[in-house]
Amino acid sequence: MTAKVRAPKLTEADVTKTVIDYLRSQHWMCIRHQSGLLVTNDKRRIRVGSPGAPDWIVFKEQKYCFIEMKAPGKVLTTDQLIWFGLASFNKINCIWCDSFEMFMEKFKAL
Repeated sequence: MTAKVRAPKLTEADVTKTVIDYLRSQHWMCIRHQSGLLVTNDKRRIRVGSPGAPDWIVFKEQKYCFIEMKAPGKVLTTDQLIWFGLASFNKINCIWCDSFEMFMEKFKAL
């Protein structure tokens, strides 16, 4: 009897590494944009960045894009949906993806 081998479950970190490694190999400047809640030693919560803002901003020559990566099957949060809606309204280049394939499809369409 042979054991069933399962593919490892990909994480958001896996998707991010693949996308950012690809972009850097193509000479894009990739900047991590921090956003979230910071908990201090005395348990206060401090907001860092804007709610819903994507994790990465990438630049190459005159081109740019905001990018949010998710683990496979995950979707945008409510704050992220609001941010992406406002960005779309203002014609700001931004995409989100949950896989390298999804990233490439959206990135090529920019």
